[in-house]
Amino acid sequence: MLYNPPVKILSINLASHQGHIAICSETAVLAWNDADHRLADNEVTPLIEQTLKTAGLAYPDLTHMACVVGPGGFTSIRSGVTIANVMSHELKIPLAGIHLSDLYFNRISAEVRVPPLQGNIWWLHSTKKEQLFVRGASVTEPTLMGIAELLVLLKKGDEWMGELIESQESAVKDLGVSPAELKPIQEVLPSFLAKQSYSAALLEPWYGRGW
Repeated sequence: MLYNPPVKILSINLASHQGHIAICSETAVLAWNDADHRLADNEVTPLIEQTLKTAGLAYPDLTHMACVVGPGGFTSIRSGVTIANVMSHELKIPLAGIHLSDLYFNRISAEVRVPPLQGNIWWLHSTKKEQLFVRGASVTEPTLMGIAELLVLLKKGDEWMGELIESQESAVKDLGVSPAELKPIQEVLPSFLAKQSYSAALLEPWYGRGW
C-alpha cells in the first residue's frame, strides 16, 4: 500500500491486446487511453503526454510507475519496459513490474455466482498456434505448454480468461469451458496498483521462455 498521498501512478500496458496508458490515484482512474500492443515506439511518449494532459498533470507530478512486463510480443514488452525504466530514472520515482496474469486474476468478480462456479478459473494466453501460457488450479505459476497438454487439464465447468487465438478458443469451448465474468479493468486498476511493491530496481521483460 502507498502511504504518501497524493499518489499519482502512471500505468503502462503495451503487452496486451487490451493495453492502456493510465494515471491512477489509490482510489480512482484520473486519465485513461487504450494502447494497442502494436503501438510504435515513437507513438508511446505522445500518448503518455496526452494522458497527463487529460489528468491535468505534468511529468513531475507523477509519484510512481507500473508496467506490465509480460507476456506479449517481444517488441511491445521491450518498448514498455524500456520506457518505464527510463522515466523512472529520469523522474526519480519507484517502479513496479506487473505480470499480465496477476492483472487478470485481480479482475475476477467477487459477487456471489448464480449458479456457483463448478470448476477452476484459468488464465490462458496464446503465444503460438500450438503453444500458450497457462496459470490456474495446480499450475500455480505462469507456464508455457502445448494446447494438447492444456486440454487434458481442463474440465467441463471450468472458466477461462486471457487472450486466445480463435482455434485455441474453439478447442477450449468444445470442452465446456466458458469465459469467466470479469470486473472492468478501470474499476480494479487503482486498488491493484496501490497493493504493488515499488522500488528503484530496473524492470526486466518477462518472456516466459528462459530468455
